[in-house]
Amino acid sequence: MVENKKNGSVFQLLTLIKIADPPKALFSISLMLSIITTVASLAIPLLASRFIDNFSLSALNTGLIILLIVAFFIQALAGGVSVYILAKVGQHMIAALRKELLKNFLYFLLAIMITMKQEIQSAE
Repeated sequence: MVENKKNGSVFQLLTLIKIADPPKALFSISLMLSIITTVASLAIPLLASRFIDNFSLSALNTGLIILLIVAFFIQALAGGVSVYILAKVGQHMIAALRKELLKNFLYFLLAIMITMKQEIQSAE
């Protein structure tokens, strides 16, 4: 019985996603940027450990320092753009769901008004 409820919830979620019609291209771009952010955030400790292990003032590895700074910038930039795009996709989906809800509300409101009018006319 619990599995039916879970499957029903998943089915309802998929139905809502289908109704919301998210922009697939923006969502894909955001997903790729999120993956890039994750890779960059995992590379930073690795590069920092290499920098610390090979640290000496006489042989300062500028390439490693530049790589570390670039990884920080990539992480920050990709993360910011990804969050912005995901927010835009979310707003689009919420707007589509609100539009569908309002359409259904107006339809049912009209149906109730027609039923009430018929009941009033039949009572007279």
